[in-house]
Amino acid sequence: MEEGLDATLVNPSVVLAPTDWKKSSARLFRYVWTEKPFYMDGSLNYVDVRDLAEMVFRIYLSNHAGQKFIASAGAVSFKDFFDLVGKRFNKKPPSIKVSPAVARVLARLEGIRSKLTGAEPMITRHTARLANESFYYAHQKAVDILGMDFHTLDKTLDWCCAHYLGKLTINK
Repeated sequence: MEEGLDATLVNPSVVLAPTDWKKSSARLFRYVWTEKPFYMDGSLNYVDVRDLAEMVFRIYLSNHAGQKFIASAGAVSFKDFFDLVGKRFNKKPPSIKVSPAVARVLARLEGIRSKLTGAEPMITRHTARLANESFYYAHQKAVDILGMDFHTLDKTLDWCCAHYLGKLTINK
């Protein structure tokens, strides 16, 4: 943009989509499915992947070069998110709150485990710190300028969880 290119930036929050639940934010659904017991006190901002695609499409059709847009439908605590997903999966959601100090220790141990096994860590020092904080990313600019109407969290979770439940039924 500094050299004259027309560009518009989209900053998405946590993108929720029915996809391979071993990757990216889809791991949150798998976490609940496997009935992990722990959660942290923070929150996550989320956006439905369909809304993100719609936003990019609307930007493409418009003339908003040089603008920045936040793609976030809202924020929810990790506890509430896990409870909502657990209800849809008929699984016990995490119920033991982990303090920030314990999260830091777990992140160190997880780092060691991942180096020994070559597996991707479930938690890092960075994610442990962020998971205990709460942020809210406002999307009002996207609503006002692009006319965005974001899916509700319930509709997004219904869509994603139905996908995972269908996959699990097929793969039995």
